Amino acid sequence: MNSKETTVTTLIVLAAIGVLAVYCIFFAPKPTDNKEVTEYEYESAVVSESHSEQGEKKEFGSLKELSQKAGFTVKPLTPKSTAVTASKFILYGNGIAEIKYACDTGNKLTYRQSKGSGDNTGSAPVYHDFKKLRTLLLKGSNGKYGVAVWEKDGFTYSITSDELLDEGELVKLTGENFDSDKK
Repeated sequence: MNSKETTVTTLIVLAAIGVLAVYCIFFAPKPTDNKEVTEYEYESAVVSESHSEQGEKKEFGSLKELSQKAGFTVKPLTPKSTAVTASKFILYGNGIAEIKYACDTGNKLTYRQSKGSGDNTGSAPVYHDFKKLRTLLLKGSNGKYGVAVWEKDGFTYSITSDELLDEGELVKLTGENFDSDKK
């Protein structure tokens, strides 16, 4: 092989190595990319992204005032076992009514109601465990749940808990808003 052929061969090998390096750095799947994404994780990611721009946030002094401004009756939480106290009444520009609750256990809850269907939890964490109970979807990790979402009578409701709870505890927090759905 003469020096010209050696130079061309060397350049081709170096170009191939460069292309391979660029691919590995920018385009090759990373180990974390190989995780199977469930339908619910994908839906949650899309919903969280779409609700990240919730519009103007207005706070009101009462449930009655929140309902008037929302244009629909906001149903408060009526949990069966835990005493809760409403601390904030909020309406977002995209039509989501939100009530912040403090529980007698020290836990904090975000309760939302909006017209239509679809997850209205906003930027809640993406969970890996999902459980469907009739029309109630629970989201959590390791057998505990932090989010409950359900639809009823043309509205979507959700509860997001600061603490992960047992399935039964989270279902009880939905109270009459979900239980009256039993037929």
